[in-house]
Amino acid sequence: MLNKVYRFASVFGWFNNGYVDITGHITGSRPILYSAGSQNRTPTAWRMGLSCNHMPLIRDDNSRRALAFWREGMRLEHFHDGYAFLSFYKVIESQFDHGGQRKRWIGQALMDLSGDARDRVNALGEEGFDVSKHIFESGRCAVAHASLTGEVVDPDIPADRIRLTKDLVVVKALAEKYIREELGVPDRSDVHCHRDRLQPLYSYMRPEHVDELKQGGSVLRRKIGLNGLRVAINCWPNAAAEPFTGLGLTVHSAHNGPVLVCAENDRRTLQLVFLLDFTKGRAHTNIDQSGFVAPADGGQLEDAVVYLEYYKSVLGNGIIEVMLPNGEKSIARS
Repeated sequence: MLNKVYRFASVFGWFNNGYVDITGHITGSRPILYSAGSQNRTPTAWRMGLSCNHMPLIRDDNSRRALAFWREGMRLEHFHDGYAFLSFYKVIESQFDHGGQRKRWIGQALMDLSGDARDRVNALGEEGFDVSKHIFESGRCAVAHASLTGEVVDPDIPADRIRLTKDLVVVKALAEKYIREELGVPDRSDVHCHRDRLQPLYSYMRPEHVDELKQGGSVLRRKIGLNGLRVAINCWPNAAAEPFTGLGLTVHSAHNGPVLVCAENDRRTLQLVFLLDFTKGRAHTNIDQSGFVAPADGGQLEDAVVYLEYYKSVLGNGIIEVMLPNGEKSIARS
């Protein structure tokens, strides 16, 4: 069981551009009060919530191992640059049977780095270093080994520690590049840029209509299969409030790619409007055309309260989930 926790921590940390640290564990058949000791905690104003949506499925051992070393490196980066360097290097080293293959990959990958890593590579080049060889001998080997004649990172020599700290950004960038590009493991930013958020809707539509809208075309609104669907709307991570369940979808327009749909209750006192942009695979809330009937005009007080919470969530760039009859959901943002 514990190995599954570690694997989840590795994937979750990579996906969210951070790391998750497993500080300890206990076993037993009953709940037990457990403490890992006092820790410094920085209070934040963030709303507590944990989303595992769209995390990659890691099915091969190479990717699993690379993410494990990445998690280890991210954890150690805050405490020991040398061991962090070694962990990031092992992300790459663990993927090759022969040192020559690894050396060639690193040599080619160094040319594609950017930002601080690119600056460090340029600085080493200007000093006359073979950067690939330097990373291996003065970094990986110097941290892992010690001998009378070989290179070593001496903890008592500030210059050694400063050099290793400067080189750490390079090996970390190489490790990230390998996981992202060679192993093809996406993180949250990759998913945000490339995921088609309208994919769950396609099973209710004719394929030719989906293709036409993706190409920026138009479809008769009454022919789009979304009409009449019963959906629920919730503001993540909360469940859908009762007034936001059982809403009926109606397509108002479908021109040049975007489709305007309205989710409405049976009393027609509550309307939530969304713009589905098929050309970009995005769903957007439209509060300008959404609204509710005031209680004084025959509406329900509960509708007004729930809608105002929805309104605040949209203004705060919250995540709105449209829950479909088949259990799938489409994500909408403002």
